[in-house]
Amino acid sequence: MAEESFNQALEIFARIGDNVGRANVTQSLGHLYRLQGLNTKAAPLFAEAKDLYMQVGDFKMVKLCSDWLGVAPKQGDLSATSPPLAGDASVSSPSH
Repeated sequence: MAEESFNQALEIFARIGDNVGRANVTQSLGHLYRLQGLNTKAAPLFAEAKDLYMQVGDFKMVKLCSDWLGVAPKQGDLSATSPPLAGDASVSSPSH
């Protein structure tokens, strides 16, 4: 359900040309996949969000997406039954 809603929002933001909205939703969808242990699906979304944030000049979010890009591929895909990773209490910043 959440994935479908994110994809609908992406379609709307693309249609109206709102790159900030696209970036925010793309990053959020990446976090959804990451929290589900689907890091191979999350990483390309963080990369896309990073590019969109670069286009709109939000360099704080460019850095944050870069940080997440450094974390997700290293973790690989995790089983849905895997325990949460240490320091994974928030999606706002990666744990190093």
